[in-house]
Amino acid sequence: MGEIKSSWEIALEKTKNIQADKSILEANNYRTEGKKLVSRFLENTSIELEKELKAFEPNQVQWVKEGMFETLMSHIVLPQDPGAHEKLKHLTTGFKAVLGSNPKIKMIFEQLAGFFKEYTEQKEGLRSAIERQYAPKLEQKRRALSQKLGRDVPLEPESDPEFVQFFRQNMAQFDSQYQDVLDQAKEELKKMLKEN
Repeated sequence: MGEIKSSWEIALEKTKNIQADKSILEANNYRTEGKKLVSRFLENTSIELEKELKAFEPNQVQWVKEGMFETLMSHIVLPQDPGAHEKLKHLTTGFKAVLGSNPKIKMIFEQLAGFFKEYTEQKEGLRSAIERQYAPKLEQKRRALSQKLGRDVPLEPESDPEFVQFFRQNMAQFDSQYQDVLDQAKEELKKMLKEN
């Protein structure tokens, strides 16, 4: 009868001939350093990224910049709060540290600032339009509920599941259109990284 092995023993047998490539581990460590550096910078924008990059060896800087770039890219999202416009300024500074003083960076982020302003205004307008469009149906539901309960019942749109679903569908479609434009800006930044 054969020996019964634990899953740990089986995993060890399968991986015993696999050796980690030291350069891959080193690259990943420096990419992680770049990610941490950007995270610290976004929390404390007085950090001078160019100065911080000088602390690394020339062969390490590219990996650090790759980590920085990845983290900066993850912060380019459709605005969810009024502070998003201010955050763009910091992202511009971060991208300049990674990509150099390419004039395209300034142009891209100026366009994004206008784009975010338009998005915020359009989103608020869409919200109002959806509420106006749904108002007659909500009023009908309010009257029916008030009649059923024998007293006047206020009904807010956010408390109506049908409205919430209708609102989410419209907003998702709206966000999708704007996300496409945002993705184009991100692709332009990726091209700049490859050229750098």
